[in-house]
Parts: sequence; C-alpha cells; structure tokens
Amino acid sequence: SVTCEPWFIIDRRLCPPYDSRFRGYGWNKVQQVALVNASGFSFHVHPAAFLVHRPHPKSQAQGIYKDASSNAGGGVSPAK
Repeated sequence: SVTCEPWFIIDRRLCPPYDSRFRGYGWNKVQQVALVNASGFSFHVHPAAFLVHRPHPKSQAQGIYKDASSNAGGGVSPAK
C-alpha cells in the first residue's frame, strides 16, 4: 500500500520540543506536525520544491507496531 508521511522544514530554534516518548515506529511525525500546528505555526507548500522518498528495508519496529495494531482490534489511532 502507498502511504504518506508529513514532512516539513522548520528552524529548530523555533520548533516546539519533540516528545521523546514517541520512539520506534508509528505516529511520531504526525504527532510532531500536530504539535507545531497547535503552537500557531502555519504551513505552506513551496511551489518549486519536493521530497523524494527513497525505498529502504522495513524496520523491525514496523513489524512490532503492525502486530500490536492488529492485536488491538483492527488498528491503532494516534494519541488525542
């Protein structure tokens, strides 16, 4: 399946601290984007820039996350 992840560029001096409890795999980038948004930042799409995702081997953490998701009754939702 094709999935997308939220990527953004921000000055690290302005970025709210990353919640280090998000380790491993799953929802860490989504949580960071939600925090930045809730902190009042606005997002803009650069008209002449893009990112390319380079294929890589699946991580062990991804398998553990997906196993936990399917054992939790069909899916894991991001923290609210």
